[in-house]
Amino acid sequence: MPQGKKTGYLQQDFRLFHNRDRQMRTFSPHYHDFHKLMILRSGNVTYCIEGRHYELLPGDVILVPKGLIHYPVIHDDSLYERIIVYLSDDFFTKADEMGGSLKECFTKSRENTSFLVRPGGEAAASLSSLSRLLILAAADTGRGADVIRRCRTLELLVLLNRLLDDQPSQVFSEPSQANPVIARVLSYLNANLTDEDLSIDTAAAAVSLDRSYLMHLFKSATGNTIGKYVTEKRLFMARALLEQGLSVTEACYRSGFKNYAAFYYAYRKKYASSPQSRHDAQPQVEGE
Repeated sequence: MPQGKKTGYLQQDFRLFHNRDRQMRTFSPHYHDFHKLMILRSGNVTYCIEGRHYELLPGDVILVPKGLIHYPVIHDDSLYERIIVYLSDDFFTKADEMGGSLKECFTKSRENTSFLVRPGGEAAASLSSLSRLLILAAADTGRGADVIRRCRTLELLVLLNRLLDDQPSQVFSEPSQANPVIARVLSYLNANLTDEDLSIDTAAAAVSLDRSYLMHLFKSATGNTIGKYVTEKRLFMARALLEQGLSVTEACYRSGFKNYAAFYYAYRKKYASSPQSRHDAQPQVEGE
């Protein structure tokens, strides 16, 4: 199974989708260069994000900060209906100019390594009402349709962030499945991405596990091998460094690659273009 592939692109600063299907599709682990928000309307779905598995209920909100590897598991052919919003950093920069710091829900999600919001009471009712408006906005093709979509998206983010302000200890729900050993391994890998000596052996030693057993455990929990996970994270870091204006050579070594040739090959294989290009076109994914 393909692992950790970067998918999707944004030509605008945000996109809104309303998707419905009954196919038992299989999605590979992947990440985006933008933030993703999903509201589940119906479906028998488990959402997997960085080794944490969430069994979703209608009304659940999934927050996926950019760069995190994730994928849904569709369990049957019941109607899988969801609202999806893709959000760039530019979107939040523009929103911040109006006040609000609306990116904080994603920031807190990453900080807490918790990605499921399950509102209750009045918040759940408000989200349900807003979801219906978002569905109408997604289908709108009339004058000012993009303005309506933007306003509804901003309203959604305000609702989520106010929920975070009012009930900080109750906003994020625990995953249905999360192996504490894998959590430690992921923490170790992400803390040491720029270390050229990072390896399966050093990761196994860090958590006092047999190398082979750790490889099996990691693949089962995340859908990725350790080596593939590290490469994907380093490529994401290198791409961000390139967008900041660093040279290709600087981006290569500062993101943990041992040699330029390996970096250049991996980058071209993933993005289908050389690392000099900052705006690589990728096939668009409209709704995992």
